[in-house]
Amino acid sequence: MWMLNFVKTNRFYLLLFLTFVLLGGFLLSSFSKDQLLLAVNSRHTSSLDVFFKYYTHVGDGNTYLIIAGCFLLFASKYKALLFAASYLFTSLPIQLIKYNIPGENFRPRAYFWNDYHRLHFVDGVEIMVSHSFPSGHTASAFSMFLILAYFAKNQLVSIIFFMLALLVGYSRMYLGQHFFADVYGGSIISVILTILVIYLMESVFKLNENQNLQRGLLK
Repeated sequence: MWMLNFVKTNRFYLLLFLTFVLLGGFLLSSFSKDQLLLAVNSRHTSSLDVFFKYYTHVGDGNTYLIIAGCFLLFASKYKALLFAASYLFTSLPIQLIKYNIPGENFRPRAYFWNDYHRLHFVDGVEIMVSHSFPSGHTASAFSMFLILAYFAKNQLVSIIFFMLALLVGYSRMYLGQHFFADVYGGSIISVILTILVIYLMESVFKLNENQNLQRGLLK
């Protein structure tokens, strides 16, 4: 019953995400990692360089925690707790996978090491060379915007939030930081884990029914 209500409440976000998963699976099976990366990275402008240089930080853990702090102060302690728990239980598995995946886990800069002139890099962006899969920024963005969509309970807003999450994933490829598979994997892992966290907190522990958690510290 809980899952049915959750899907109904977030059907637009989840429908768009399912479309992304299906389309992404087709792209991964039809094109090489080089082709998928260059399809994004090679299409650049000076304006997009500036935009993505800064927008990609929406997927930072700092952004996640700032929003959680705002919920704690001005909305409700429960929402802040849910936000913090989702960040913790999505980012930790992502990092464990990233740093323990067997074999080479090179980022685009190292993968194209002898041919990196084919890649476009934005001035002022530190380019990493290892621990590519999965994308942590993308994972954080998809988790964060799913929760915001869940709180908003507005289908039009859910569409906007999904597009904002997708844009973070796009930024990671645009900046030459990740391959499409990294973005794809990070998004799937984070959405599954975020739904699990929400389920545990609301259906198992029922923290959303605790009246002491319904007010912010300054509300």
